[in-house]
Amino acid sequence: MQSWIAFTNAIAWSKRESKQASQWASQPGIGVEHCWRNQASQESETDTPVNIGNGPYRDNGEGVAARPLPYPLILTKNASVQRDFDLIEAYRDRVLVGLSLTGTHAKEGELAAIERNASRIRERMAVLEEAHRRGLRTYGMLCPLLLGIADDEKSVTDLVRFCLSCGTEEVFVEPVNPRGPGLRLVQEALDAGGFTAVAKAVGNVRNHRAWSTYCTTLVNTVQQVMDRAGAIEKLRFLLYRSNLQENDLRRIREHDLGIQWLGK
Repeated sequence: MQSWIAFTNAIAWSKRESKQASQWASQPGIGVEHCWRNQASQESETDTPVNIGNGPYRDNGEGVAARPLPYPLILTKNASVQRDFDLIEAYRDRVLVGLSLTGTHAKEGELAAIERNASRIRERMAVLEEAHRRGLRTYGMLCPLLLGIADDEKSVTDLVRFCLSCGTEEVFVEPVNPRGPGLRLVQEALDAGGFTAVAKAVGNVRNHRAWSTYCTTLVNTVQQVMDRAGAIEKLRFLLYRSNLQENDLRRIREHDLGIQWLGK
C-alpha cells in the first residue's frame, strides 16, 4: 500500500483537492491519503501530490519535509504512515503526526462499513501510540464524530483520553459535514452492512435543523469532556457558522471555548 502526501493552505480542502484525494484513494493498492497541511505557505505547488512510500519519489517527500514551512501536519487514516517515521524523525521538532479517529474499538464494525479504504481504528491508534513512543510530536483529529457512532459522552471521553495519553498538542474535532451526498452515502453503507439503527440515526441528521441540534450537542459534550480532562486549551473544534440554526449559533457563541470558526 503506497503513501500519498498532499499540500494545502487551509484546514478545509477545496473541491478540486477533495476530488484529487478521492481519485488517489480509489486507485488499486492505495488506502487513504496522507496530507501534510501547511496553513501558512502560499507556494504555487501547495496541492502537488508527492509519493513518499518506498518507491522512487521518497527523496521528494524528504525534500519537502526539509523546507522551512512553519507548521506541517500529517493527517491520515492509513496505518502505513508508520513506514515513514524514519523520515519524519529527522524533522521531529516541527512536524506533527495525526491519525484521524472516527470512533472507538466498540464501533469498528460500523466504521469498517463506511471507511472501506481506511485502516481499522485499532491500527490507527497503535500507530499514534508508536509515534508518541518514538518521541514524535502528535495531535488528535476526531473527525467526523458521527451521530450514533462517536457523539455520545462515553465515546468522546474515551477518544479524548486516548489522544491525551499520546501526548497530543492539540485535539481537532469536527461534526459530520451536512453538505453534498456524504450523509446519504453513509446511511446507505450502514444499511447495507446491517447497522440499521445507526443508519437511521445518521439519516435523521440529513435534515438541517436536526443536524444543527446534533452539532450543538456535540460541541457541548466535547467542551465538557475536554474541560474535565484539564485540556480545554488544546481543543480546536472546527465549525462553519452557515450550517447552524440561528438559536444554536447564538448558544455556541455564548460558550465558544475551543471553537475555531471557519468561513463566514
